[in-house]
Amino acid sequence: RLALPDNVLLRWDSLQIQIGSTEVFRKLEFFYNLPNEGQSLALSEIGKTVIVSSSSYTEFEKRSLSENVAYVNADLFSKACIRPRRTEDSFHPLGASYSVRLKKYLIDRKVPRFIRDRLPLFFVENELVWAPGFPVSEKVKVTPLTSKIYKIEVHFQK
Repeated sequence: RLALPDNVLLRWDSLQIQIGSTEVFRKLEFFYNLPNEGQSLALSEIGKTVIVSSSSYTEFEKRSLSENVAYVNADLFSKACIRPRRTEDSFHPLGASYSVRLKKYLIDRKVPRFIRDRLPLFFVENELVWAPGFPVSEKVKVTPLTSKIYKIEVHFQK
């Protein structure tokens, strides 16, 4: 780490060099409950907005892949909360028969630390069920038997 004038910070490790304001590298703390269906929520700390809408299984089947949209089982997801990562977080990726520590999962996918610290993570009963850019957890996946589906979108604020 090297502090430069005007609150600019230079960080490096063996793989990358990062330059930004000291604010960019500050670890954030926030906690929100998932907004109700048809509502949006501004995550001002990270400059993103979460939108929750209902969906159908037909729409789910016809979806185009987007890293900022997830289709989830609404009955399980309705009590979700949103917060940044913590060291003890783990994740059960869709299709996997195991859980993996979130830190390892994100590092293996080459997500830079300053982005890892700013991801809005979605939890149900303290279990990570979705991080934008990655598949949903097995816990909230949509199946043909799912009675109610939420479409969760995460957008940059304008």
